[in-house]
Amino acid sequence: MNRPPSQPCVSVRAVDCSQIADWSRAVGWDIEYQQISRGTFDAWFCVASCQELRLTNQWCNREMVICGCPPRDMLAMVLPSGRDHLGVYEGRTLGRYDAVGLFPGDGRVLCSPPGFRTCTVSISRARFEAALWHHARYDLSARLPESQPFALSPKRLHKLAATICSLAGGEPRPVGRAAIVELEDRILQQLALGLCEAQGDLEQPRRRGDRAEYVRRARDYIEAHLEQAMPLSQVAAHAGVSTRTLELSFRNVIGTTPTAYIRTRRLNKARRRLLEEGRMAGTLAELALEHGLFHFGRFSRDYRALFGELPSETRRRSYPVHRSPGKPGAPNRHP
Repeated sequence: MNRPPSQPCVSVRAVDCSQIADWSRAVGWDIEYQQISRGTFDAWFCVASCQELRLTNQWCNREMVICGCPPRDMLAMVLPSGRDHLGVYEGRTLGRYDAVGLFPGDGRVLCSPPGFRTCTVSISRARFEAALWHHARYDLSARLPESQPFALSPKRLHKLAATICSLAGGEPRPVGRAAIVELEDRILQQLALGLCEAQGDLEQPRRRGDRAEYVRRARDYIEAHLEQAMPLSQVAAHAGVSTRTLELSFRNVIGTTPTAYIRTRRLNKARRRLLEEGRMAGTLAELALEHGLFHFGRFSRDYRALFGELPSETRRRSYPVHRSPGKPGAPNRHP
């Protein structure tokens, strides 16, 4: 029998649903999987253990009955990541954009469809309660008192699945600690806002003058910590508001989101490095990671969208930091 994943990011193939159950039990889940449709079983299972989250990305070709719950003091969010719904939960057929929140001790039953594809986020209950308050100013017990389904908007679900897959997408790749911290915070933010937005429970916008002050505080903090891990909840806490209010403030004052603003500032710093140091700045992948731009493919795409050229093109025409004698301010370009 295959051993359970024990490394930060591991992708495995299963030929029997009992193998998936064994891997889940090895990290504390009380769970059973049973195949209920005929045919050869095939499944793919990827797990990523990050700073505070445990993420799984899973696909299975056969219908299954899944009965179980997360470890003690943990909370799990089960999300559809394909085009179909998760199946039938406790006799209720779930919609395409329905997720399920699971608490310890609730042995709930999910009948999954063929071609079942899902992402699961596991986190300590205390940490998620803190995230829910930071991001949406809401109490977990008021919104999700027990294990139950909840609806997400298509856009919210897409963002969640894309972020989870960047960490547990099946192909392990180096990701800097700062990037992991920010990605985890982004996942918690999307879950928190998704839990509350369908009920109209999100914090209301503040006055325009207040928003400008929140943006000023946030920008000061961002500039002072641009090279470090910068969870959005941390930026919002420095500004004295929830992340929802901070996003509304940024959109109103400077026409973009805090996340997009941070990415733009980092791209500008990366460009400055390329212009001044050229190949001495290291590889483009290393440069991207150093500036918190963890996804190399997106780094190149975003860089070209912002500056009209690829990072490699900028590096080829780089200039040294020193100035030419007799021509103050003029860059001394390489031949």
